[in-house]
Amino acid sequence: MRYIFISAIFFNVFWNCCSNAQQFSMGIEVESPSIKTYTKKEKKFFFKKKTETVNLFCLEQDTPDKTFFDNHKYQMYNKNLEIKTIGGFNNKELKNVTSSFKLLLDKFYNDKKVEINDHYLNRLLAKSQYTVSYSSDDTISIQAKENLKETYPIIRLQITYQLPLSKISKVFERLAFFEHKDIKIFIRDLDPNKEIPKIDWSKFGNEKSIESINKDKRSMIIIENRYKSNNISNYFKKNISRKFNNLPESDSKGLIQLFLFYWHSLFNNKEQFLISETGLKQYLGIMSRIPFSQLYDRLSFEEKKKFVEFLEPYMIKIEYRKEKDFNLRMYINNQSDMEEITLPKWFYSIIGSKSATKITLPEEFYSITDVPTSDDRRSTRVKHLDKEKETDILSPPPTSFGTNSMGAYDIENSKGLALIEVRGYNPIEDLTSKDLPSFVEKESEWFFNLEDKE
Repeated sequence: MRYIFISAIFFNVFWNCCSNAQQFSMGIEVESPSIKTYTKKEKKFFFKKKTETVNLFCLEQDTPDKTFFDNHKYQMYNKNLEIKTIGGFNNKELKNVTSSFKLLLDKFYNDKKVEINDHYLNRLLAKSQYTVSYSSDDTISIQAKENLKETYPIIRLQITYQLPLSKISKVFERLAFFEHKDIKIFIRDLDPNKEIPKIDWSKFGNEKSIESINKDKRSMIIIENRYKSNNISNYFKKNISRKFNNLPESDSKGLIQLFLFYWHSLFNNKEQFLISETGLKQYLGIMSRIPFSQLYDRLSFEEKKKFVEFLEPYMIKIEYRKEKDFNLRMYINNQSDMEEITLPKWFYSIIGSKSATKITLPEEFYSITDVPTSDDRRSTRVKHLDKEKETDILSPPPTSFGTNSMGAYDIENSKGLALIEVRGYNPIEDLTSKDLPSFVEKESEWFFNLEDKE
């Protein structure tokens, strides 16, 4: 089954430039592996309404892919076509934009091969309410992949939601409903009434095949990671699930759940070969574009206290008992500054210079010697890239992959609300441009219904 990814990247623009009144807003990104783009240099086309000056969406290249058209004259850049919104939209605005996305995708796909520029795009959109926002002599060469059976181009749809922290649980529930594998497991592990199935090792074969697996490092990593997944599932079930489910719906619970999901997805001691330039975010079905530290700073004092009191006992135990099960997942074929990041270090970089409250530790912790007071645990907030503000150490992570959208967006541009990138709906095996308007309309109706219930 092909997965449908959900997200959007918004750098150097204000998310709320198109939605000044509402708290809830959505943005979409559509990438088509059926349509390849080529240019001598990186190029974007921006679109606006004919009666306005604000750029609403753009067309560009994405995802390096050198497996197709290697002999093309513009082989230096060989990427999928991508169209994405700039900023957040309400239900009606999103519907209009989605229709234009479908028009562009279908035209490029049916033309098979075309050189596009601002003149071509303006002519294509003549009957719509949008136009290219500036002129340029540069072009992008577009070519549909050959021998495709689909009448419409296959797409990967990505959605970003702006919403209060207290509503994040609804997004987790939505993804679990769509059978997102990782989120479904995470939700199961936070439910004290659901059992964790035993690992079925029969699929790995008999003793002879196991011997051959032992000689294959990649196969051994797969097996070891399966053990590690089971370990963290059991830990969450035994130590966290009942306590979490006793929390009332609140902003602190939303941030706790987001933190626990990162813990479950990233701090699980897994190893893998580096296969993507996207780094850690490829393992996150739901990812915060806002730094965790900024989300925490916006909590009330009482909500901060709840966040710390829930999580800090686990951090103390992990740090002073050196729990290796919760090391950050690492790349075998890549060395980076991520090796210095631990779960407790990340937690303390979120909450600031000191713990927000002195807590009473559970009885089991009294057996640990030299446990420091809250005042002794200092923050490790850092400056990232060209940011002036210090943020937690995973927003964004110190990888070698360049500009990273993981926690790189400032909370001032989202009205102090959470901005989460959903990267894992998979309700349809092959989603095409034909499905785009109806699918986005369905998801926007579900999402904005959450606001109506506020």
